[in-house]
Amino acid sequence: MPEFLRKPFTFDRVVRIALTVFVVLGLWFFLREISGALIPFVVALLLAYLINPVVNFFQKRLFFSNRMMAVIASFLLLIIIMGGAIQWVFPIVKAEVDKMAYLVGEYTSEIQGSGYVPEFFEKHIQQLIKAED
Repeated sequence: MPEFLRKPFTFDRVVRIALTVFVVLGLWFFLREISGALIPFVVALLLAYLINPVVNFFQKRLFFSNRMMAVIASFLLLIIIMGGAIQWVFPIVKAEVDKMAYLVGEYTSEIQGSGYVPEFFEKHIQQLIKAED
């Protein structure tokens, strides 16, 4: 038998368990209600946690005397890395989207009027293909 079941259930213990359950449930519902407002803080906390080793490296190994300069250098490094990744990935994604649009156009021209696709869906696909945006 587990240890917590061996102790007798006194009035004090039952009240403490009930209060703990109510507090945990109340906290759960409260956090669920304000989760939209907490997302920026969680993202900022995660970003600070991930960048802290880089800031420490700049401050200790590269001898930045001011922590603010190390933070700025870390953010600049992060922006440069993200910009390079976007410039590397964007042409690949654009080429794949163009290829997919071409293949969907070919597919719809092959099956047009063949009865494989419902007419309303076929018209919607044709409108999407003709749209320039």
